[in-house]
Amino acid sequence: VTVQRRNDEITAPTRVLVNVNTADAAELETLTGIGPSLAQAIIDYRAEHGDFTAAEELLLVKGIGEAKLEGFRAQITFTEEEPNEDPGR
Repeated sequence: VTVQRRNDEITAPTRVLVNVNTADAAELETLTGIGPSLAQAIIDYRAEHGDFTAAEELLLVKGIGEAKLEGFRAQITFTEEEPNEDPGR
């Protein structure tokens, strides 16, 4: 009887970063601590002031403070994500 171990095939799921400049409300709500009202506040702020260029700019959105920002900082991006692998390299 041969037992095959499959543990080496298990990998952690890759988290896709949320682009705060293009995300809709549903996408923004996937961020830690962001519910429907804050998602809409981000969208409204973005519409009025333009794209975000740094995480700290989200502190200008009413309802987002330092602690909340730290809760989702690692989950956001401001540019389109590039593929993880570049076959040309």
